[in-house]
Amino acid sequence: MGQELTTFADRPAHSAKHAAFFAKNKNIPDQMTTPSLSYEGGKFAIVINGERNVLQKTDKETKELVPMTLLKVIVLDQNTTRGRSYYEGAYVPGEAKMPRCWSDDTITPSNHVKDAPSKTCAVCPFSVKGSGATDRNKDGVACKSHQMIAVLPANSLDSEPLRLKLAMTSIWDVKNKVNDGMGWFAFKNYTDYLRAHQVEHTAEVVTKIKFDQDTEYPKLLFARGDFLTDEEIDQIQPI
Repeated sequence: MGQELTTFADRPAHSAKHAAFFAKNKNIPDQMTTPSLSYEGGKFAIVINGERNVLQKTDKETKELVPMTLLKVIVLDQNTTRGRSYYEGAYVPGEAKMPRCWSDDTITPSNHVKDAPSKTCAVCPFSVKGSGATDRNKDGVACKSHQMIAVLPANSLDSEPLRLKLAMTSIWDVKNKVNDGMGWFAFKNYTDYLRAHQVEHTAEVVTKIKFDQDTEYPKLLFARGDFLTDEEIDQIQPI
């Protein structure tokens, strides 16, 4: 068989018996990915099985659809352990590809990595400052840290939870008097703020998410919304 691209126009119409057999005994599994909330490119989008749908709203003045700039969610849970991932080659917006190496605990590569550059993250050449240097950040690291959280749209409590992968810039930030004064924080600063006010679980409150307008790169800020009612907590507790 040659290497040229082929189509499936020659696929025969199987009998009902054979079609049922292949459907029941298929050996090519369905492609399953975790439904995610993305903020790539400075736009909120829901990504399911590789299909990216930008979240939009109707502009009050123009009556046209525009990207949403603020979301209200319930943060169901967070992975308190940060991860890392290293992608080879230049970043291409919208391109979906597997990282060459990744870690679930920033200590050792995942067991699923076939060819890790190092046995531990501490001595990996891609985790040191400067390994991912750019014109904007000379100390950039090629293998970047991230944190996973699970969110639920606050206006659709019966929908499917979404995974949100936070880059380091959206996880923690130094004191920002302007943002802090308005109650907007990076995620770790936000949970510290909740703890300081005796909130013991992120799902007690609605969390507002928006983009930091003072950065050139997409960076998220989080703020406290309304507390959930007992009826709403009953609805999300099983999730």
